Amino acid sequence: FSLAEAVSRSVRAGVDVLLFCHEIEAAMQAFEHLCRETETEERLRERVESSYQRIKRLKERYLRSFRGVGEDLLTEHIGITSHQKIVEEIIKAREH
Repeated sequence: FSLAEAVSRSVRAGVDVLLFCHEIEAAMQAFEHLCRETETEERLRERVESSYQRIKRLKERYLRSFRGVGEDLLTEHIGITSHQKIVEEIIKAREH
């Protein structure tokens, strides 16, 4: 299947979260495709909305006490070259 077809089929089959590791461009393409499809397909839009509500409820239930990451932990990870490269890829992908 193409990326677009895989995304559409996955969401229609009930997948709430799609993971794209190491391929920022693929993630952006998938998101844009899903946005376009939900503009014209009410059933798919409803499916995405129900996924969103499920995820939101889970976060409210299990992350209620989460207050963020401590500054000491952040400074250990922020500025790492590999992380900066990912940020740059995201910025490039959004510009196109």
